[in-house]
Amino acid sequence: MYEPTKFEILGQEIKVKYTKNLLQQNAWGRYTHNKKLIEIQTHNIDGTELDIDHMSQTLMHEMLHCALDYLGYDDLSMNEQFVDQLAQVLWQIEKTMK
Repeated sequence: MYEPTKFEILGQEIKVKYTKNLLQQNAWGRYTHNKKLIEIQTHNIDGTELDIDHMSQTLMHEMLHCALDYLGYDDLSMNEQFVDQLAQVLWQIEKTMK
């Protein structure tokens, strides 16, 4: 079982679902605001499981989309380069904290 499976942001519960089906849509992760749902790809196209670090980085990326949407920063949320770079930095900070 992968974790986390949910979190709260501004009083709203966001569910996290782990799936093998996002690559069909050419995505490692997806946030759907109206469903309050983040989906994370768990396996490569060849069926091998993705590295936990890859999934964690993807989750951070999708959580940032979620946070920016809830804060009303739609323009920043649509900027994939911004979201990806910020997610990578925050993931590295979290991973290396002592």
